[in-house]
Amino acid sequence: MENILEKLKKGNERFTKGISVNPNQSLERCKETSKGQKPFTVVVTCSDSRVPPEIIFDAGIGDLFVIRLAGNILTNEGIASIEYATAHLGVEQIVILGHTNCGAVKAAVETNMNPQDAHLSQYLKILIDKIDTNLIIEDKNINKSVDLSTDNLIKNSANELKNILNKLIPDNSVNVTGAKYNIETGEVYFFN
Repeated sequence: MENILEKLKKGNERFTKGISVNPNQSLERCKETSKGQKPFTVVVTCSDSRVPPEIIFDAGIGDLFVIRLAGNILTNEGIASIEYATAHLGVEQIVILGHTNCGAVKAAVETNMNPQDAHLSQYLKILIDKIDTNLIIEDKNINKSVDLSTDNLIKNSANELKNILNKLIPDNSVNVTGAKYNIETGEVYFFN
């Protein structure tokens, strides 16, 4: 079987070249997957409407198990969903997918740089606090800080999830990889 990361990379390459094949996107596929699902990867990504995993990886119905929260943060509920996908659906690859120009990360950077201007509801504060520990502030340069902080958040989330899964799945059969989607070019860069 083709390596899962290679499959994602090839799908993204087709997408960026404008030659997507749009697999598994038919009514017949709906009927097939109504009997059960067997996604080949979990994608933890941002809620941002510009980051549609099935499209950017040229995948279809039943291919990806997608968990979306602003800032692609990990929550207990998201981790439980990942545990379900690995333990019950047999998924062995997880991708933490951040993206350029992330509004959630930008809000955290701006709140950190100007806390006196922050007017956050209790719910937004929870989100910002979750991202805040990953911030890298660069000389009051918001764009550079957002970019560096996004990369740091992806890497730290991947490491956090690896540590959690090592306890939940002692045989270490699940691979966690960080990646970043460029919302302008459509390209996905996979971290080592």
